[in-house]
Amino acid sequence: MRVPYSWLKCYVDIDLTPEELGERLTMAGLAVDRIDRTGAGAAKVVVGQVKELKRHPEAEHLWVVQADTGAGGLKQIITGAQNLEPGVLVPVALPGATLPDGQRIAAARFRGLASEGMLCSARELGLPEDRPEEEAGILILKGEAPLGADIHTVLGLGETVFDLDITPNRPDCLSIIGVAREVAALTGKELKLPPVDVTSAGGNINDHLKIEIAAPDLCLRYAARVLTNIRVAPSPDWMQQRLLAAGMRPINNIVDVTNYVMLETGQPLHAFDYTRLAQRQIIVRRARPNETLITLDGNERQLTPEMLVIADAERPEGLAGIMGGLLSEISEETTTVMLESACFHNINIRRTARQLGIRSEASLRFEKGIDPNGVIFALERACHLIQELGAGEIVEGIIDLYPQPVAPWEVTIRPARIRELIGAPVTDDFIRAAVERLQLEVVHAGPEYLTVKVPTFRADLRLEADFVEEVARLYGFDRVPATALEGKLSVGHKPVALTIADRVKEILRGSGLDEVETYSFTHPGSVEKLRLLPDDPRRRVIRLLYPLSEEQSVLRTTLLPSLLEAAGLNQRRKRGPVNIFEVNRVYWPGELPLTELPAMPRHLGVVLAGARGEGNWQEKAPENDFYRLKGILEAIAQAFRVTGEFVPGAEPVYHPGRQAGFVVSGEKVASLGEIHPEVAEAFGLAGRVYALELNLDLLLPHVDLTPRYRPWPRFPGVERDLALMVPLDVPAKEVASVLAAAGGADLSDLRLFDLYTGEQIPAGYKSLAYSLTFQAADHTLTDAEVEPLIAGIIAAAEQKLKAKVRR
Repeated sequence: MRVPYSWLKCYVDIDLTPEELGERLTMAGLAVDRIDRTGAGAAKVVVGQVKELKRHPEAEHLWVVQADTGAGGLKQIITGAQNLEPGVLVPVALPGATLPDGQRIAAARFRGLASEGMLCSARELGLPEDRPEEEAGILILKGEAPLGADIHTVLGLGETVFDLDITPNRPDCLSIIGVAREVAALTGKELKLPPVDVTSAGGNINDHLKIEIAAPDLCLRYAARVLTNIRVAPSPDWMQQRLLAAGMRPINNIVDVTNYVMLETGQPLHAFDYTRLAQRQIIVRRARPNETLITLDGNERQLTPEMLVIADAERPEGLAGIMGGLLSEISEETTTVMLESACFHNINIRRTARQLGIRSEASLRFEKGIDPNGVIFALERACHLIQELGAGEIVEGIIDLYPQPVAPWEVTIRPARIRELIGAPVTDDFIRAAVERLQLEVVHAGPEYLTVKVPTFRADLRLEADFVEEVARLYGFDRVPATALEGKLSVGHKPVALTIADRVKEILRGSGLDEVETYSFTHPGSVEKLRLLPDDPRRRVIRLLYPLSEEQSVLRTTLLPSLLEAAGLNQRRKRGPVNIFEVNRVYWPGELPLTELPAMPRHLGVVLAGARGEGNWQEKAPENDFYRLKGILEAIAQAFRVTGEFVPGAEPVYHPGRQAGFVVSGEKVASLGEIHPEVAEAFGLAGRVYALELNLDLLLPHVDLTPRYRPWPRFPGVERDLALMVPLDVPAKEVASVLAAAGGADLSDLRLFDLYTGEQIPAGYKSLAYSLTFQAADHTLTDAEVEPLIAGIIAAAEQKLKAKVRR
């Protein structure tokens, strides 16, 4: 926010230089980004009057001007400006003059005629914003000014302006008075508020205007006055100069007053042409479906029912808190004005401004939050100024609708606690004085605490901790002594879920996979590519209210689309084999639209395509297959001592007959398999692609992270191979279970190393070959001890599995 120094001094006596004040404000939490000086560097620029104006004989687009500069005499100046006429006052840069941009003016000749100086525009004088006169060229000076007078004095140039960076929690400082209140608190000076007294011209406002708040949840307060005999004209120079210094462009006296009061008090106002309001009625309501509004910038806005509008009996006349409508704007024909001062719901204003792409000084303040109890003060201040300028007369009375008034609140603070947190010897007397300097009222003072009534313009002061900051910044952060930190250090522990996630990542990196991190937002059509059934819960995606793009407009319910898209991108760019994984959250809503936070389980996703890695000159890398994917899942289960089983799967995303599910304690925690060709094609993938998705949150209850150790065997083991022919419908897992049970405690390892079906195997059977390792803890086993164990295993297999030993 731009705060002119001279304007600030109207409300508080300041005996500090701008640099000193800037330092004090910054140390108090109102960061001064920079200090500007408007028009700085201009020299030998004076007021001149155009006495004679004629065309250049050699150039039709140039004018020969005779300008009277007072003591400097009559000067002949050549200019291309087209907005001049005899008698107007203009800024004249004499030969030897310097402009704010560093340009030096010297006498010159144009098409054979001498030019003794230059006529200046507003921009050339370093004004912060263009004036309307600038659009046509030279700045035309309004009012009276002595010829030859320094332009700094006439235009108030050289103004010092603070550019403040106001934090979101201090909307009260988005005003000159708010900053002045801070200066008064820092310096101990008195805050002087501007006059707001008005004299009514008679009549009754209720005979002129009816107001209704049809959306009280979006409009906390709405007040209005009616002004008659309006005389629209340029505002006085002093007001224009302050507006320009603050970064706003003057328009006319009525609009300038509303902008001036907004900058002064922080309360946005809006002036409507009263004669254009249908049935002299104002309704604060939500927009109706398909309703439109042409705003002051000339753009037609498509409104939605979530937006708040200021309407008359027939149509919207303005976007509440953002921008007025073109049809009811103040013009030279305006004779009666309705002046609005209101308090709107900040979140609704922010959403509407963002949705329509409109940001205004008014919406900026409403978005941050304004004081509903400052509405009338700002309204009366604007009426006072209009009356002072002779721009209109005020109808008796104010319409003030305030359904649920907001009252000040009380906060209890403890001086001892404030001293402890600040870490400085701040006395009780200083704490109380600091509170009162901030215009807060101490309603009760006990031996160990103060009860403070907080006015509504300080919405940021709700807790005792807030007052700690206030006292500290008034005391001075630079005065707080530097001390060593004290306290007990506690050892942090990572949550079990994160420990498991990190361990899973280690396993997968050790298995030769690369970790990727994809966006949680995805395209709504990505789920369609998975061929999911209509009732699949993964189709219930959460849509973002304000997505950055359609490509990222929903929250993902599965990791597979993101990983498959990444794999397809790598294939298209010929980046070699794809062996990737991701550990991240997915989002499952309970109800749509959301009424509570969605479930956010952490999943593991794996996608394999092509070779298992890069080959070399000696050998080609083997291709990925289903069994590598299965082995990865088995490694994870083994690392966490999870006992589960693989079951046939029926997921549409995978190829039929080439997929499986992983079940733990009767609950399916993972699915894996070869991606269905249609799904692979939809994601632009070539060749066979394998994928795995594991719900780590479902795995968590079954995880055992307790370390277990056993001594390394002291005695060697005895190895035997055993090939069994078993029926085709008998799973290998069942075979292994029977062999392990029959082998007893001395069977230390059992490993399947061959599966064979062929001519030597009877129809309906398959050959499974196992490597058996027998090992005792207290001695070396002999063949005589091992043979009975082998015989027992064979007998169990024949009896329970109908197996036959393959010779």
